Order: sequence, then structure tokens, then C-alpha cells
Amino acid sequence: MSFFKLTQSFYFEAAHTLKYRKVNCYDSLQSQNIHGHTYHANITIKGEIDEDGMVKDFDVIKQNIEFVRKMLDHQFLDNVIDLPRPTLENLCLFIAKKIKLEGLCEVSIERKASGDKCIYVI
Repeated sequence: MSFFKLTQSFYFEAAHTLKYRKVNCYDSLQSQNIHGHTYHANITIKGEIDEDGMVKDFDVIKQNIEFVRKMLDHQFLDNVIDLPRPTLENLCLFIAKKIKLEGLCEVSIERKASGDKCIYVI
């Protein structure tokens, strides 16, 4: 069986702390302070094309993304309701739970400046 995958990208700016961090690493003291990142995210859905030749209208995908993006953009992630510790892994799970799209198969979050990326495959 073949199917198509559609991916829509977006970004948000947010701050957080890692005050709970137990790893003794070079930046453990700095990361306990409030600091911010530019997060780049991707939402991927898969499915078969419909009679209009689309898996899903990109406008529908963008509306769902905008709902979630507003919850995260310019926020202090430590205080976002339903988001446990603001790790990349938990951000992927948070977005996946909030996006209400049939065929959602992957959520990824990347902090390009530091080279960190997490991919959640559903």
C-alpha cells in the first residue's frame, strides 16, 4: 500500500529553565537560569489522496499548527499547562497531543543554533 506524507514547518520563540537537570555537564549552571531558544518544528501527516487530489488541505494543517504555536510562542515553557518539563521530547509529545489531525505520524523539534533535534514517530 502506498501513501503520501505532507510536512508543514513552523517555529516559535520561547524561554525555559532546566532547574531539575541532574546531569553534571559544562553548562549545567547556565541552563538552570532562564534562557531562550528558537524552536523549529515539523508536523507530518500521511494518507491517501482524496478526490480533490490532496491528502489534507494545507490550510487545515496550518490552522491546527497556529492553535498550538500560540500556546508556545513567546512563552515561559516552565509554566505552560499540560507541558511537563520543557525538554525537546516533551515538546514533541505536547504538540502531538494538541494537533488534531487524522494521519499525524511524526512531530519533530529542532534547536538549530545548538544542533539539537528530537523526532517523535507516532
